[in-house]
Amino acid sequence: MSDATVVTSVPSGLTRGVGAWGAIAVNVANMIGTGVFLKTRVMTCNVGSAKIVLLVWLAAGLLSLAGTFSYSEIAAMMPEAGGDYVYLRRAYGRAVGFLYGWMTFAVAKAGSQAALAVGLAIFMNVAVGGGLERWQLAASPLGFNLSISGLTVVALATIWTVALINCASVAAGGRTALALTVAKVALVLGVGISALAFAPGDWAHFAGTGLAGTCEGVADSARGVARVHFRYGNGN
Repeated sequence: MSDATVVTSVPSGLTRGVGAWGAIAVNVANMIGTGVFLKTRVMTCNVGSAKIVLLVWLAAGLLSLAGTFSYSEIAAMMPEAGGDYVYLRRAYGRAVGFLYGWMTFAVAKAGSQAALAVGLAIFMNVAVGGGLERWQLAASPLGFNLSISGLTVVALATIWTVALINCASVAAGGRTALALTVAKVALVLGVGISALAFAPGDWAHFAGTGLAGTCEGVADSARGVARVHFRYGNGN
């Protein structure tokens, strides 16, 4: 009687290792994002009122809540790891799922992660008094002039750090997301409370008008009102 060879099949698929709290942290971090720290001034410049800015954030929050309910329902219907890829593959076929996966990898997530890393570098540069921006490393290999600043180094180091954490394990990525989300929520609450408790803040500031004129430091490309100059007649 010959020895039987036992072949153990390993199920293929994405690992469900994030956990409930890690999944909540990832979604909360996606909803808050970095825009609340970077775009509030730009929004105030465009709408001219702190009250309208708050109303815009409220409307965005309600839209995000509607999206959350939709994703909750479809996730309950299709309890598979993979998120949007699974839903698009089931709805429109493997080709659409494949294209979405590569678009997310090469464009959507790559661009968003780069923006987040640059945002972190900008805030760190402010915290150290502009030291990152002043630090420059230049070289001329093969006759090409290359230079890199501290801002770029910090942004690249941030991306690599996050990549290595996620390469360690899915659970490690979930724990990191939970810790960072708790810190982000605490920071947002701390800024809001401290503005009234320790700074000359007042509820009357929410009724301020004419703030559209305070656009110092906001690029023209980030302003909602386009400035078009017409030349007519004798050039006036």
